[in-house]
Amino acid sequence: MLSLHVQSVLNAAARSVAGLRRSDHNTNTLASFHWLRAPEHIQFKLSTLIYKSLHGLAPKYLVDDLRYRHSRQTTTRSASSFQLEVSRTRLVTVGGRTFSAAGSRLWNSLPRDFISLDIDCFSYVDLEVFYLDHAKMYIIYTTIQSTA
Repeated sequence: MLSLHVQSVLNAAARSVAGLRRSDHNTNTLASFHWLRAPEHIQFKLSTLIYKSLHGLAPKYLVDDLRYRHSRQTTTRSASSFQLEVSRTRLVTVGGRTFSAAGSRLWNSLPRDFISLDIDCFSYVDLEVFYLDHAKMYIIYTTIQSTA
C-alpha cells in the first residue's frame, strides 16, 4: 500500500517536471528520466543495503541479520555459495517483510553477476540499469495488455 503512495508522488513529480497534465500518461516519462517505478526503487535500495551489509559497510544490527547459505554437497565456489539463507518466519503477514527474509529472497533472485561481485567491482549504476530494464519490460507488458 505504501508503494502506491510513493508511486503517486513520483508520478506527480514527473508530471511537474515534464509539464504534463494530470490526465496524461507518464509511464514513458518516468523511463525517459531514468526514474525507477516505486517497486523497483524499493528493490534497488534493498539490494544496495544488502550488498553493504554483506561487505561490512552497514550498521552491525543489519550485518548480523544476514547469513550465507552453506552447501552440503560441495565445498567449491558454486552458485549456492553466494546465496543467502532465507530465515523462516512465524507470521505470514509481517514476517516475510523483515530485512533478513525479504532481503535474502531478493538477493537470491539477482543474477549471479551481481551477487558474486567483489566490493571493488560492484557498480550501483549496473544494478540500477538492471532494475530499469525490469521496469521497461513491465511498461512493454502493460502496454501490450492494454491494447489487447
